[in-house]
Amino acid sequence: MGKPCWHSTTRTLQTATGDQQRTMSGTVSGQLKNSILLLVKHGDQPVKQYIYGDTESLKRAGRQAGFDVKPLDQEPELPDTANESAHPIIPWRSRLNRLSNMEKLRSDIMELKRSVESLMPNDSWVSINLREHGYWEDQRIRNWVASEHNTTEDGDDLVSSGSMCARISVGAASKQEAINTAKAIGGAVNPLMSRISAHQSQPRLMGWTVGLAITILTLILTTLSPLDLWMLAIPIAITLILLMAAMIIYVATNASIFGQMLAIGIPLIAMFALALLPLSLAVTLIPAAYTVGMFIRWLRRSKWDDIYQKPRRYRGFEPNRKAESADKETPLGGRDDTRVIVGYPTQRSTLLLPPLTVMALWTPGGMATAKTQEAHPVPEPLAQGGVPLGLDQTGREGYLVTDQLYGGIAIIGEAGSGKSGLSHGIMQWADMHRVDTSSKDWGKDSRIIDFAMKDSDGVRIMQAYRQHHKDKCRPGRVSYLANPNVKTIDLLGMKDGKDARATGQQIAECMQYSFDPGDIMNDSLDVITSAMTIAVAVSRLPDPQVLVDRARQLEQKYPGAGYMNKQASPIGWAVVALAASDGAVGSARALGQVVRDLALEYKNSDNKSLAADLEQAARAAEQLYGRPDAKGHLSISDQRLRDMTKSSRNKVKQLMDVEHVFTPERGQITWKQVLDNPGDYHFVLAPVSDSMKLPDRMNKILGAWLMKRLWGAIKDNCQGWQAAGKHTMIVCDELSLLANADPDSLAEIKNQGRSFGVIPVFATQYPEQLTPILLTAFMGFSTFITFNTPNPSVAEQAAAVLTDNEGEDGWTNGAVRNLPKYCAAVRTRTQGQLQPSFLVNVHDFDRRE
Repeated sequence: MGKPCWHSTTRTLQTATGDQQRTMSGTVSGQLKNSILLLVKHGDQPVKQYIYGDTESLKRAGRQAGFDVKPLDQEPELPDTANESAHPIIPWRSRLNRLSNMEKLRSDIMELKRSVESLMPNDSWVSINLREHGYWEDQRIRNWVASEHNTTEDGDDLVSSGSMCARISVGAASKQEAINTAKAIGGAVNPLMSRISAHQSQPRLMGWTVGLAITILTLILTTLSPLDLWMLAIPIAITLILLMAAMIIYVATNASIFGQMLAIGIPLIAMFALALLPLSLAVTLIPAAYTVGMFIRWLRRSKWDDIYQKPRRYRGFEPNRKAESADKETPLGGRDDTRVIVGYPTQRSTLLLPPLTVMALWTPGGMATAKTQEAHPVPEPLAQGGVPLGLDQTGREGYLVTDQLYGGIAIIGEAGSGKSGLSHGIMQWADMHRVDTSSKDWGKDSRIIDFAMKDSDGVRIMQAYRQHHKDKCRPGRVSYLANPNVKTIDLLGMKDGKDARATGQQIAECMQYSFDPGDIMNDSLDVITSAMTIAVAVSRLPDPQVLVDRARQLEQKYPGAGYMNKQASPIGWAVVALAASDGAVGSARALGQVVRDLALEYKNSDNKSLAADLEQAARAAEQLYGRPDAKGHLSISDQRLRDMTKSSRNKVKQLMDVEHVFTPERGQITWKQVLDNPGDYHFVLAPVSDSMKLPDRMNKILGAWLMKRLWGAIKDNCQGWQAAGKHTMIVCDELSLLANADPDSLAEIKNQGRSFGVIPVFATQYPEQLTPILLTAFMGFSTFITFNTPNPSVAEQAAAVLTDNEGEDGWTNGAVRNLPKYCAAVRTRTQGQLQPSFLVNVHDFDRRE
């Protein structure tokens, strides 16, 4: 056995029926001997539980009872104000009640822990110190139980294997509160005693009182004559009076400096006076010094002295008490006139606890922990290898089989439950097993595309992981959308090789997909398409400044055109086209006329693609501003132009808050390049720092935009990839931010992505924010993993996915809502069939090498 120490405790998922609890309670209680249970309540916070004892013995008990322990480096922190302590005692008049076997079977013993925790006031502590019965104690306990029941003791829990002697101490802010709480808790854990009392604790009091008795006895024994005895009675009486005065002063002054000096000084004077007696001088110095030392030690006591106090032993003869009339009635209706029967067999502060009570008290529960869950071990086919998840209740590793990854992995749970960590673990497996995994499931020709929507911590963790395993992992590439100095994806499709009209239409569709449903409807979509067609064509000019100079010369014809400026991106040129930039309508009309003029100039040039773009832009300008008549007047008035472009103008202007994302300098990467080059890619839409972050809602808009473009590139470039052994894992740590408006792309990934080699790994804290179409697809992934979720409706849906028998197998709304932290319920399948749901304590992948 190792050196005892304090441990923190956590509830595991191992549970047992009432019959199983009663069967194992004796074994569990035996492992808990010589341990101390400490419950601490700070303010109105939930109760924290600690156990003092041998680590290995506690672990063995926990494996059966359903808890785990973790050694601590120091003693637990107690409430500062809980300085008064008390402990329950058994009054002389207390009787032992009987509990029928049917009551035993129907009682829920685990509710005892909840009762004890609910009795604790704010800023208090409760300790329960255990030890086994002594040999003589065991005999007395058996006689007492038989006498109280007026029959044999067989079948009584107090004499069963694993029953313990216990001392309970309670600390609170006031003496009366401590006494009342100790009395209530003593009655809760000892319900068979008819009465429980309590009094204030005085640890270390026995040391100096015994020393005083020895000192007095020594003086008596060394006195040689009756005269000496009478002479001795006076100083003894004076000493006792002075000691009582010292204790009264100590208590009355609340242990002030003055009170402590008097309390120490008076006994010293008394002991010195006793020692001056000539016949006892030599032999009384040693016990007198011991008494003074123990008295000083008593004055310096702390609350920990009470916590570590072992249950007292009664070493005398079997105690008796006066028989009451009920004691004289025999079970057969006869009468026994015995006047004296066996009394309580141990010290009154030593309570007797049956083994089932011990197990219930030491097992975490009640207000401090979540509800329990039935045992759901990992099925055998999912324990053979694959993508590791964590350990089940039996200590076996649970895996996802690799040939089912194409069905998708859906992860839900509240913040901090472990979703992101599990996503990182899946990516770590993908990084480390490209070489040794079948190309049918994963392999060398694979890429990870990670969308970091919430924060950049996951990217930092993954980059550190790859650096640590740089001999096996490829380096990851990171693009921070909020950092204007970092290259990113070509969101507008300027490098896709499409003409201006097709590119403008593609941009308008991405905007419609990315903004909220209904924000961009038919007329607005046409207007944005025309404006973006003009913007794309102008951006492709060798020198757009030439266009600006020519437009400014039209100030007389179009007032405001002189304010036109060169724009940094196609989004800026679209703002000009929609009469929302400097110069407003004048700049927009001047832009349209110059585009029409340039289309005529480039019509017969060698640059056929630019000529086609300008021709398309000229037609788009006519749609926006009207066709000029013979006199050059446009058919659309300024007011009608403003009204027609108002809604579209507001949407495009929102993109100007992040115009740097759409500039040609940043948009250097295409999705085709990413798909053509196996590797790891992170696109971070979360804030980089307090000063470098996307505006509100823009992470949603850009995230949906990125996904729309990615899925389009996959459909264009990845036909037959799964059969060819080429794979793309798409990971997102918050799906609700990636699917802002139109869920079609994400739903198509689930339904069609397999043939394109796509493996979706999506996590979300807010599944209720997903559209019905996307939620149905998400909950229908081949692998469904849920952590604790507080939302009742989401928990109901998760339980429906997990259960095979309408909740009769333990998968209920309450079970999902009360999963412990970092514990997940998993439903997945093998190639042959869907497997039963199981529970795992997920590995801390963020800290594993």
